[in-house]
Amino acid sequence: KDDLNLVDVWLRLGVGGGCFKTVLSTPEQGNTRPRIREVCYQGHDGILNALGLPGRGVAGFLKELKGCSLFDYKRPLGFSIGGFSISEYVANATEVTSFMQDYPDHPFYIELNLSCPNLHQRKKLVVTPTLLDELVRTIRQDVSAVMSIKLSPDWADADLQAMIDTLVGDSKIMLNLGNTQYKTWADLSIHPPSFTVPGGGLSGSFLFKRTLEMIDLAKPFGLPILATGGIRTADQACAVLDKGAQLIGIATGLITHPFSIPKINAAIANRSKSIS
Repeated sequence: KDDLNLVDVWLRLGVGGGCFKTVLSTPEQGNTRPRIREVCYQGHDGILNALGLPGRGVAGFLKELKGCSLFDYKRPLGFSIGGFSISEYVANATEVTSFMQDYPDHPFYIELNLSCPNLHQRKKLVVTPTLLDELVRTIRQDVSAVMSIKLSPDWADADLQAMIDTLVGDSKIMLNLGNTQYKTWADLSIHPPSFTVPGGGLSGSFLFKRTLEMIDLAKPFGLPILATGGIRTADQACAVLDKGAQLIGIATGLITHPFSIPKINAAIANRSKSIS
């Protein structure tokens, strides 16, 4: 999220770190309201999100973040950045890196959001292995921070593997495996549609199966894995760790069940004791 008060609440509840929602170079209004609603899909509750990345722009967001209490927790903070060109991604990554020079002892990472399913205002980047390689190499000319690469669950398995293969060899890369999946109103059997756009990104526990599949696909490449998508319970959190993920990412689950945080932390602690 980019709501700093809400992130502060989650950190006080015990979240080990946070990633701020995707910022673009300029302020954006996002898609026309309404653009979010609760739905049920395949027997699972979920949220359909067609926000379209509204926000204050990277400069506006960093201005608000400067000097805030979130740095007092000394926990890693991620900055998700987006763009409609390689140059925009590079500019945003460089601006975040420059901002964090004022906090030299605070751990942070930059996440490249390559998987937003509901950007309709401008032409999105068509991500290919070649483009991803160029994007990362270009950013690396000026940015040495850890980078998380957010890959879409909608991509075919072979395409995911080809993307990941281009990242092997960079010791400061981790994979964010999982995100919302694009669904149309017809997919959800909802008539008439609630939004002015054809569909949006669907989150919820139905994503969990795909998250496990993506971990299996990525694990042989040896890159650290942040597993996200459909994780809400302690059992699910432990399951992705057992699969081979190093980190757990939760978004919708924190909004709907914020007090699951201490329960998940306790389960992970007990799991660690049993392993040792």
